[in-house]
Amino acid sequence: MTYQIVPITEEHIASFRETVDSIAHERKFLPFLEAPPLEQIRPLVLAKIKEKHPQFVVLSAGAVVGWCEVAPNLTEAFFAQHPSPRGRA
Repeated sequence: MTYQIVPITEEHIASFRETVDSIAHERKFLPFLEAPPLEQIRPLVLAKIKEKHPQFVVLSAGAVVGWCEVAPNLTEAFFAQHPSPRGRA
């Protein structure tokens, strides 16, 4: 399996939302049980892109399977990975 790490773009938003939803359903890693609807996520991601906040996605076969977001002015980063590729090199 080949992975590619790229800055998030508008074309990744739907796939990003699907991955967030899959991880939320695990009830282990995120403080919510499902991802917000696409119409709520899209403006948030677009605002981060416009403001140049560092947010990267991990792609496999063109689909988002993980992401990393660095909060500006904080010493924290958040990352998560879709359950399907975990443990694979």
